[in-house]
Amino acid sequence: MEARGPVCDSSLTLAAAAAGGTGVALLPLPMFEQELAEGRLLQPFPVTVSLGRYWLTRLRSRAEREPARRFGHWLQAQGAAETQA
Repeated sequence: MEARGPVCDSSLTLAAAAAGGTGVALLPLPMFEQELAEGRLLQPFPVTVSLGRYWLTRLRSRAEREPARRFGHWLQAQGAAETQA
């Protein structure tokens, strides 16, 4: 599925866009507590989601380089070893 509209590749960029009135953002709450306390961002409802996951991403417009591919495989192996421990 192709994304429609602006695509942000960082939570900071996404938060700045939301604070500037562009729209809504799904953000990690602990990272933006100060912005919420100061009223620059608004949490419209008390529901939060904690997945405890991270995503390794790259620009689709650039070919994957070998060091990045190896790092991705290593990271996956570390995560698999961690869940088996």
